[in-house]
Formats: sequence, structure tokens, C-alpha cells
Amino acid sequence: MLIKSLKIILAISGGVTGFTIVRVLQDEYLSAFSLGIKISAYIIVTTFFAILAYFITGKLMQMVSRTFGKAEKTVSDLSLYEILISFFGLLLGLIVANLVAIPLKNIEIIGGPIAVILNIFFGLVGMYLLYRKRDEITLSNFRGLVAKESLKVIDTCVLIDGRLNEVVKTGFIKGPFLIPSFILMELQILADSNDSKKRSRGKRGLELLEMLKNDNANILIKDTEYDRMAIETDLKLIKYAQKHKYTILTLDYNLNKVAGVTGIKVLNINDLSSSLQTMAIPGETVQIDIQKAGKEENQGIGYLADGTMVIVENGKQFIGKNMEVEVTSVTQTSAGRLIFTKVS
Repeated sequence: MLIKSLKIILAISGGVTGFTIVRVLQDEYLSAFSLGIKISAYIIVTTFFAILAYFITGKLMQMVSRTFGKAEKTVSDLSLYEILISFFGLLLGLIVANLVAIPLKNIEIIGGPIAVILNIFFGLVGMYLLYRKRDEITLSNFRGLVAKESLKVIDTCVLIDGRLNEVVKTGFIKGPFLIPSFILMELQILADSNDSKKRSRGKRGLELLEMLKNDNANILIKDTEYDRMAIETDLKLIKYAQKHKYTILTLDYNLNKVAGVTGIKVLNINDLSSSLQTMAIPGETVQIDIQKAGKEENQGIGYLADGTMVIVENGKQFIGKNMEVEVTSVTQTSAGRLIFTKVS
């Protein structure tokens, strides 16, 4: 609809240009001809330039689309903010075009068409550039109150986990938080899955997101240029955060490592959780229920009250018993804290 309207407007502009050209040439070249021929010249030239402008506009839009990328949305999908941003981009483009066209307007015959073409080109470029930078054009950014690094992009696993809701309430992690549309789409796909476990996780994530949004005004859900790309969600998240210099909020150990390699700042909820767990010092003893066998031979596995995994050397024979064990070492990973012990 937008392209069709633009083509009609520019066809009218082309017709006006054709009419102007005939009027300029009338005294010098058409004065000797009859009124009927003059009127025919007006009609033919005006119609020709109108049709030419109509089709050139279509080709120009295709060229802009190829040069700068396909249009990301239809007008019906645009928010009021995005429409206003595009409108201001158009105004800036037209201002630049008219400044450039000032010395060209006085050129006979071709001056007018050149000015029209410049207005079209710079207007479209202005709209496109401001639309692409819409996420960065905020009052907070202009005031310098919110740095890009402080805007946190939330991963799917964090929404499903739910601990973020409680952490945000305590004020230890503050927004603004950004949820790209492709993260929301992944939750929706999980919620509609035929697999009961995936469906349950997806629904939980959507419910927790709604709770988080109701409790926190700094939740933003944004459409991105990566929404329709056929690549993995983690890769979309990394590319998006890297491009805009955002911080990623995740629980995913592998995503944490990849993002760190690419220079993206990452906040891992597991790291925060681990830092608040009970400290264990090599040499001290703890009581533990040994619940199952470990991966290595004769290992037993138990858990502290806060969920910390305790690996007991030669503890397999004590499965189902409460034993006093001695801490030998503690290993901290992004997946959690591991306490290695032996039976006292």
C-alpha cells in the first residue's frame, strides 16, 4: 500500500514536470503551431512523464530494497513510534535533498526533474536509516541516562527458569530488559509443541514473562532484523547483542562461553546463584545424604540444602545413607558449584 501510494504521488510529480517542460519550450518551439497541437503536446508529454515516473519509482524502490535490504515490515505492522521515526527520517532526507538541489534548480529543463529525483532518493534513504536505528533513538539515550551496555537481552532459558523474577524484585539486577521477538517466538513454538515436556516449559516461560512484565515497567519486546532468519536462536541472540552492544542474560553455559569469546558482556544467573551458595572449605566436614551413584567408579552423589552437588569419593556403597564427609576441593563453573569430598 505504501509503495503504491508513493508511485501515484510521484506519477503526479512526473506529470507536473512534463507539463512544466512543455510550458518552458512553448514560446520557442511551439508558438507557430495551432492550439490543438499545443494541447496535444501538453497531454502527450505530461502523460509520458507521469507514466515514466510511475514505473521508475517501482524500479527505484527495488534498487533501494536490494541496496539496503528488504523491507522489514508492512505498514500495518508498524507501531506509532516507528511511523513517527520514519516520518522524521523522511523530513531529514528531504531537507538534505533540497539543500543539494539549490544550485541545480536553475538549470533549464532538467533542473526540475533532478530536484525531484534527489528528493525521492534522499527521502527514502532518510526513512530507511532512521527506521533501522529506531532502537537507539530513545529519550534516555539522548540524555545519556541509559548506556547500551546496561540494556539486557533475556535468553529463553532465563524466562523458563523463573529465578529472574525473584532476583529483579530484590533489586540486585535492574533493567531495562529487552526481549527480542525471536525469543518470544521460540517460547510460543515450545508452548505449541506436541511434546508434553516442551509444551509445559513453553507455557511456564510465557506465564513467567507475563508476571515479569506486570511487575517491571522496564520490559521491552522488540521486533528485530533477525526474527525471520532461518538460524538457531542462540546465534540470533549473539549476533543481535554483538551488533547493538547489549548485555545477554542467560543460564546457558555454552552460550555464555561463545558470547564471552565474541566480546559480548554476559550475566549468568547460575553464577549469581552459585555465589550465594554455602561456602565449603577444604578440610571441613558436612553431613550429606548420598542419593545416587556418580559417573566415576565408586562415586556417590548428594546435595546440600541449597542444591549444591556434592561428589563423594568411594561413596557408592553408602547410597541411601546419611554420612559425614570431608571436603577435599571445590570447583566453580558457570553450570554451578561442585564440592568434592570423601567419607570421613
